[in-house]
Amino acid sequence: MDEGSEARGTVIQTKDLNQIFLNDKEEQTFIDTKNHHSVLLDDKNKTIVVTSTDKHRIEISDKDKKIEIADSSGKHRFTLDIGGQQLTISTDTGSIDVLAPKGEIKLDAKSIALKAQTDVKIDCKDMKTDAKGNINTKAGMNLKAKANMKHELEGMSIKGKAQMEVKMEAMNVTSKAQMMNKTEGMMVNSSANTMNIVKGMLVKIN
Repeated sequence: MDEGSEARGTVIQTKDLNQIFLNDKEEQTFIDTKNHHSVLLDDKNKTIVVTSTDKHRIEISDKDKKIEIADSSGKHRFTLDIGGQQLTISTDTGSIDVLAPKGEIKLDAKSIALKAQTDVKIDCKDMKTDAKGNINTKAGMNLKAKANMKHELEGMSIKGKAQMEVKMEAMNVTSKAQMMNKTEGMMVNSSANTMNIVKGMLVKIN
């Protein structure tokens, strides 16, 4: 702080060591409590910084067009990027929980991307997926769909294709078509351990 004729600031201090620094040269006002909670009002850099005793802080920057809340390590942050039109909640070492046990959580965006280094888990009572266009599911290795009761596939046409083998196994397998049921291959083998029935109004074996 300048002194004498060059002085462009002043300090106000209480007997409990709460202080206010007024600095006209740097265009700053700094408030500091005896426990070192502080507020910096910086007109030159268009910034307001609120800092706690443990150095957790809130920073509002009109210059950078950002608002940030962070812990003392800077590893856990809530950032509102006004210039970039982006809101970021991030933690470098911890977890993020979004809880609404008696309410509803909604995600509404032009597009939504989910990415995990290990697993993505969804646990719910009933699950509904509705796409106005297409649903594409791809697995790098195996894809498994299982239902304890009933598994239904329904569509105008259903196509299953495998590079090597398609296998269906059950106590009973029924294949039914309203018009034509066709089995075709370089070799077709139909066998039964007890009885094999071929039935129709007209049966042709060539």
